[in-house]
Formats: sequence, structure tokens, C-alpha cells
Amino acid sequence: MVLSLIGANPDGLRITEIAQTTGINRSAVGRILAALEAEGYVVRRNGVAVVGYEAARLAVHARAALVATARPHLEHLASVANATAALSVGIGDEVECVESVEPPGSLIHVAYCPGLRHPHDRGASGRAVRASLPGDPSDAESARIRRVGFAASSGELQSGAYGVAAPVYGTPMGASIAVIGLDDSVMSADTTAPLVQAAAALTQNLTDRRSDTVL
Repeated sequence: MVLSLIGANPDGLRITEIAQTTGINRSAVGRILAALEAEGYVVRRNGVAVVGYEAARLAVHARAALVATARPHLEHLASVANATAALSVGIGDEVECVESVEPPGSLIHVAYCPGLRHPHDRGASGRAVRASLPGDPSDAESARIRRVGFAASSGELQSGAYGVAAPVYGTPMGASIAVIGLDDSVMSADTTAPLVQAAAALTQNLTDRRSDTVL
């Protein structure tokens, strides 16, 4: 939890900030940081904890494993929703699409290409990524997404595009799975959200099993 929180803040965090966000007392946070620092997962500079090399190295492997795990679920999702399905992960204050699948047989659809980045407070994918990470208790939007299980957006990144995304919990960088369609009259949240949530849950479960095997 502490490492994920630090990873979501590229400028780093002080012990007080970590304690306030997580509810863990300062002494315990200090011990956790000392253990993480000893293993190279965290580096402290002038009292600010930032992600260390070892955590960055593991994040690269975790990202590749996440893409491989999510791919078949994205293919199924794109087919049943008849819309582009995408996996996005957090990169500091932004999210990046790392894999996408276009709907088979569709003549017209929205392109959401790997490598595309945008702020994590824009679009359904971005807000779902933010909600997948432990965050500020005062972040009411993320709390609402965690409660209802999905985020929806219309025209925030591209005029006429509509997106529904669900958080993928348990990843060090934060992640979400989304479908992006032409407009909400073709693809409503009522029918699409359960499909997206199912794909996110399957991806999360398989990712957790891979982590258990490695550990």
C-alpha cells in the first residue's frame, strides 16, 4: 500500500503525508520505509520518499505481465461490446494506454492507441486508474468510482467519444480496462459497465495468481 502510494506520486511523499493518507501512524510508516529502502524499492532524499530502482524494474515486468493477462479479456470485451477495448496504466499524474483491441468487423469505431497519454483526471480510463490506487480519502470522485465499480465519460478526450472504465486493483502502477465507443446512445453505461467490470475482475484475479506464484 505504501509503495503503491509513493509510486503514484512522482515528486515523492514525506512520512507525514503517507501517514495522513493511509491512516498508518508515523512510527510504523518510518519502519516500512526503512525496510523498503534497504531492498532498493524506495530512496529518501531530504526527507522525501521516491520510488527506487528495484521498484521501477519490477514495474516494467509487472506491466508486461498485466498486458499479457489482459489481452484475451480485451479481445472478448471488444467483440461483445462492439467497441474498442483498452488497458491503461498510471504514469505519475497521467495514464497511458498500453494495449487496445478494436471491435472485429466494425467499419467505424474509435481509435485508442497504445502510447496515448492523458491526465488521470480526464476520461473514464484516467479516473478509473486513479480509483484503483490507494489515495487521498478526500478524493470523493475516486471513492464514488470504487463504490459503483466504474467510471463513465463523454467527449472529455475527443468530441463524440464515450467511455466506460473499471479499475483493475492490486497493480503497483494503477490500471483500468475500458471500452470506448462513438456516443452514449450506441453504448450505454447500464449495458456496458457490467462487461467492463467482468473483464477488469478477471484480469485482476489472474494477475494476483501470477504474483502468488512468483512469491
